[in-house]
Amino acid sequence: MPAIVVSTWIPRSDTHVYEIAGKQESIGLEVYDLTVNGGLSFNVKSRSGREIEAKILPYGLFTFKSEFKEVTAEKILEFKKEVRELLIEDIFKPAQAVTYQQIKDGILPIGFHATVFDGGVPMGLQSVEASEVKVYFDMPRLYSTKSNIYVNGSVTEDGMRMIEFLLYTVLGSNYVNTMVETMSKVYNDMVDVEGILEEEDFKDIRETMISIAALRKRCSERYGKLKQAVSNFKHTHEIYDEMGKTRDQEELAKALDVKGNFQRLYRDSDYIIPLWRDVLITDLENLNFIVNTRLGMQTSIETQKEEKEMKLLQAIFLVGVISSIIALGAMPGAELTLYSPEGSLIAHGKLVSFKVQELMSFGVIAIIVSILFFLLFNYVYMRLSSRIFGG
Repeated sequence: MPAIVVSTWIPRSDTHVYEIAGKQESIGLEVYDLTVNGGLSFNVKSRSGREIEAKILPYGLFTFKSEFKEVTAEKILEFKKEVRELLIEDIFKPAQAVTYQQIKDGILPIGFHATVFDGGVPMGLQSVEASEVKVYFDMPRLYSTKSNIYVNGSVTEDGMRMIEFLLYTVLGSNYVNTMVETMSKVYNDMVDVEGILEEEDFKDIRETMISIAALRKRCSERYGKLKQAVSNFKHTHEIYDEMGKTRDQEELAKALDVKGNFQRLYRDSDYIIPLWRDVLITDLENLNFIVNTRLGMQTSIETQKEEKEMKLLQAIFLVGVISSIIALGAMPGAELTLYSPEGSLIAHGKLVSFKVQELMSFGVIAIIVSILFFLLFNYVYMRLSSRIFGG
């Protein structure tokens, strides 16, 4: 009977395999025939009631197989969607919460690929044949999860292992391509921040600093996952090279060009790792330095401006106090003439002001009151300035 195998890959290890095996009861679905032997195998009944054979390998390849009476493009898409929900919502969410959240946040990209066994083969596909197995694929789109692989013939367990290595390299290449697209998006966001920075005023520069911090976090998280993936590529390639292969496996692996696909993964990794590190991470660090420098300069300018304003206020208060005292001191003995509304002279005399002791007392009180008023005004002014310029 025709069958569809939906596969996916993310960087994993033996620890992750045993973690899922130990938390099978938390999955919430009917799980049976579970075995752990060089990987995790089990049968599960999905939410729709479909019987699915699942396999999780230590290097991160997940495969989900189910039989169909007839295979159509619609059923392939439907099964891929069902497997995605099964893996992410029913397995990762209860068993590996960190992985689940990283997938949801876009930190860990995940793609799903379909391989059809003994089903109808679309026209126009290339094919290779070895050990009574014929494999069809769309070569220009082989490394895209939107392209399917079709396998006809008697596929043994040994032959399936070679097909799994092919699927691993296809999904690994898709992972790298997704990271290239992510890098382009991060770079465009960084260019946007640079453009905004050229026009920003002092208050808004702190928002730019927050944007840069978010970009650096986003870049660092994904770069970490990319390095994990590259390490996984090398480890899996070692497993492939060191495993003892039968003659049929050698023939099928050669026909599928598994070794060439691993080399392709290395070339792509050698390209993207330095690009991500030197272009994104270094540029973001430089941009962060520029923003911090500009913030420091603008803070210094605003501080100098505040100091000048405070010195001016101090001078105004000082001049006002001294002028008042001088004016009061000059008033005693001044002539004073009073006229009626009609213009006739009413009285003429001299103004008697404070005595010297009273003048001195008034001067001291005036200075003290002025100082207290200045301190109060200075406190209010500094509080308002910190709110305005401090965001």
